[in-house]
Amino acid sequence: MDIAELLICGGSEVFAVDPEHPTDFVWHWDSADRTDIPEHLTDCFGSLDECKPVNGGSHVLITSSGGAVALIDKATQDVVFISAVANAHSADLLPGNRIIAAASHLEDKGDRLILFDIDRPEEALWSDDLPKGHGAVWDESRSLFWALSNTDIRSYTFRDWASDRPSLELVSSTELPEPGGHELSWADNETF
Repeated sequence: MDIAELLICGGSEVFAVDPEHPTDFVWHWDSADRTDIPEHLTDCFGSLDECKPVNGGSHVLITSSGGAVALIDKATQDVVFISAVANAHSADLLPGNRIIAAASHLEDKGDRLILFDIDRPEEALWSDDLPKGHGAVWDESRSLFWALSNTDIRSYTFRDWASDRPSLELVSSTELPEPGGHELSWADNETF
């Protein structure tokens, strides 16, 4: 597998490093330096949990357990989507200009999957229960979305996707061998 960059996030920052020269930071984004984050969300990006390349690497999707999700244009560093999501732990970009986020336990605002349209970041289009949600992965080859909760992994398909009120429908749920689901990502077939 040929990797062009490694993305690293923590605190309020995201870095891209050259894997051949790990001391070479080739890209850097810091929420503390941004003026395009709405004032009511400025404190939400102090504890980044996930940074995921999307759109062929031209954008970076970030989540923060501080309470927000954002899509960053890598070339310009502009925030092109931002929304409040309580205890956000994972997100992915879906077809049709949509973003889905997994929110983990936080009183009555977490434990959810939440679907957004990039052009309407303040409005949740759909949501569903996801106990201690920590994983969100789009599976383009199967046209399925995968979500990880504390106790199971779920697959979903799209419903009414071309409408203003799209939703996801549960296809399957598989219980984990033991509780504690925390990370979900792809592994290359040659890896295992």
